[in-house]
Amino acid sequence: MFRVLILLGLVLLSACSFNAKVMNTGDTKVTPLDARTPVSFVLAQEVPVVPEDAIYRGTFETSSNDACTIDKMIDVTLEKARHAGANLVFAKRIKEVYVPGTTTYIGGVAGAMVSTSGRHCVTILADFYFAETPAQAKHEREGQEAKWKN
Repeated sequence: MFRVLILLGLVLLSACSFNAKVMNTGDTKVTPLDARTPVSFVLAQEVPVVPEDAIYRGTFETSSNDACTIDKMIDVTLEKARHAGANLVFAKRIKEVYVPGTTTYIGGVAGAMVSTSGRHCVTILADFYFAETPAQAKHEREGQEAKWKN
């Protein structure tokens, strides 16, 4: 019985496992941004132009195997952007998809069928960019001035 519960838990966890990936990247020697660094999330439909001086960091796509809510997908995308050294997420596509449920047989003498129900998930396709903002430029200047004083 204990094995069945463990396997049931694993099946349910795998239904919401992360499978997001950065499909391609610009510079592979980029320093990730700090977790507190603000990242802008821009919808391409609303603002169809990327800042002129923005540096491309990569293209990212979540999958329907990820935790499915729009809020969770945005959080995952922002986290991946920071990791790629980007402070601007240019969301080219946000799409709702239906993921059908699964049925799994957990074998053994007293085998059992475990089913998960279907669900609606959100996927995001976005480009990552680094664009220096006035606040970042000020922060950089203040950091340089502090180094010079020491």
